[in-house]
Amino acid sequence: MNAKRRAGVALKGIVFAIALLAGTFPAQAGDGVAATYPILAIQRAASSDALLEHELTAAERRLFREIDAATARLPSGATLVDHHRVAVEIGARYGLDARESIAFFTRTTFSEFEP
Repeated sequence: MNAKRRAGVALKGIVFAIALLAGTFPAQAGDGVAATYPILAIQRAASSDALLEHELTAAERRLFREIDAATARLPSGATLVDHHRVAVEIGARYGLDARESIAFFTRTTFSEFEP
């Protein structure tokens, strides 16, 4: 397992812990957001296979690449809170609210649903 994958797996556990402490996220995104970012419209009741099988749209790839590049520039000691801050800042420029941004980050980075 390469270092980036190990870091992703470690962050996954942290994402779940923080999300549990912060509360749950909405099951679905708003209609306009869901049309642009259909990964957010996938029902949380589905298995994570639905996320793995989802082919990102051009808009989703563009947002994912920007968030991924920005989080990759964070210092090695960055916390999940730092990653979420970056995702929320970038997501806001794309019309997502904080919960949608974190859900998008979690679903595209870890292929898992936010708790």
